Amino acid sequence: MGGFQRQVLLLVNQAEWNDANEEFLKKILSSCKLNEGDYLIVLLEAHQSSFDIIRLFSPKILLLFDVPFESSFFKSNKSFNKPFIYNQIKIVITHSLGELKNDKDKKLLLWNRCIKPLFLNNELVFCTNNQHKMEEVSQIIDNQFQFLKLKDVGFHNAIEEPFMTLEENAMAKAKTVFDFCHKSCFAEDTGLFIEALDGEPGVFSARYAGEENDSQKNIEKVLQKLGQIENRKAYFKTVIALITSKGSWLFEGICNGRIALSPMGSTGFGYDPIFIPDGYSISFAEMSSEEKNKISHRKIAVEQFATFLKTKYSN
Repeated sequence: MGGFQRQVLLLVNQAEWNDANEEFLKKILSSCKLNEGDYLIVLLEAHQSSFDIIRLFSPKILLLFDVPFESSFFKSNKSFNKPFIYNQIKIVITHSLGELKNDKDKKLLLWNRCIKPLFLNNELVFCTNNQHKMEEVSQIIDNQFQFLKLKDVGFHNAIEEPFMTLEENAMAKAKTVFDFCHKSCFAEDTGLFIEALDGEPGVFSARYAGEENDSQKNIEKVLQKLGQIENRKAYFKTVIALITSKGSWLFEGICNGRIALSPMGSTGFGYDPIFIPDGYSISFAEMSSEEKNKISHRKIAVEQFATFLKTKYSN
């Protein structure tokens, strides 16, 4: 028992185990391109502890079908069909086999949110160490793919951005990481372009006031250079570059607006406190993340990216 070598452990409520449900589960596993030697199905009785079984086998991937789990092990209540990682185990909690077999919507949700990302090579590396960007993209895009951070693939080097366009910088970042890990990668580059400053800060937005990437100093420099100039037109632009073994693609989003006379609001990041999008009287930093994500440049680019992933990349 201690020499368990299989990668996938499935815990099933013994009370619902029958020939029909067994056949249904094996069809799922076959669709995942798993052989019988790749997984182990364990039937749990009501009095058995899922924690004890998990600790005994230490799988890389764990699927629980209508199996109770101990909150002391998982630390918090996790939602159905939302993969998460605990102690380096990729875990999915889902409905009973009977429910999945008879409910098309639940079955489709399990497939798109869990099975495809975990088993069908739908991992994508987001080439950033910026937690704000990671959270913002995660809120916008549907959880059909499993997103990895740079640290998840062991990449800890600084990535140069030597070019004069967002497109070139985003593609350079994606290619650097792709060459390192040989996994599908996407990188994002964003700039604030101000008409009265001839497009500054543009591609230098993050380092406008110095290499330390200090957002407060960047904002102060913009406001100092603009002074009381009446023309305060500006736009944010995001470019996403995707590189896979099949090719490379670019996606773009633009949000037009104007620069405020002084910072407003405390949420968001970067230049959000001084950017007022067209049609609004408040800055990005005064909006909730949900409100901002309805109109932002990043939202537009990520929606194009997500549409491509769902309709072309995954087929």
